[in-house]
Amino acid sequence: MPGKYLFGPLPYPSLTIINFSSKDACEYICHVQNDIKDVSSNSVHLTCIECLKIYISTASQYVANGSDHIINCNISGTPTASSLSCSKFNNSEEEEVIEKYSGGTLDNPALVVIGFTVGDEGKYLCRVENIAGITESNTVQLNCVDGNMSSPSLTYSEVRSEHEGMYICCAANEAGLVSSNEIMVHYKRK
Repeated sequence: MPGKYLFGPLPYPSLTIINFSSKDACEYICHVQNDIKDVSSNSVHLTCIECLKIYISTASQYVANGSDHIINCNISGTPTASSLSCSKFNNSEEEEVIEKYSGGTLDNPALVVIGFTVGDEGKYLCRVENIAGITESNTVQLNCVDGNMSSPSLTYSEVRSEHEGMYICCAANEAGLVSSNEIMVHYKRK
């Protein structure tokens, strides 16, 4: 591959690999030859290391008050991660994630917020580390919504024949959907 490999001059030969990537990871041996002798160096195995990539799939999430919430993280790259941590930011101040927070594992990277309340609102991010360094995920904004919606209702002040039928009332917000029981409305002629 032209321009990919540069060879240093004698008497100190060397090999420079331009833009080393995982495709270049393998065994290398330096071989020198002249009219008298052929000489080879010991082999060296080069491995590609890179900072991991970590991503949280959504930038904003709504969480029902009192519920447990999981923030899943997607990690890719090599070599594998050696540690995972998460942080919360409230008004740009980083807070230690403790007590009501449960960290995931390297096999299942996530942050679990137990019994989410308004006090847990804020931005969260996760960090992952390997021998190449530490990488931070994007942030996710968590907002608390009231998940305890009362039963929806419908009131007619004057029932007419066109109102006759089966009714179900529904109410929805970011926390979910609530439906009333079915109600059959009959019109009584006067």
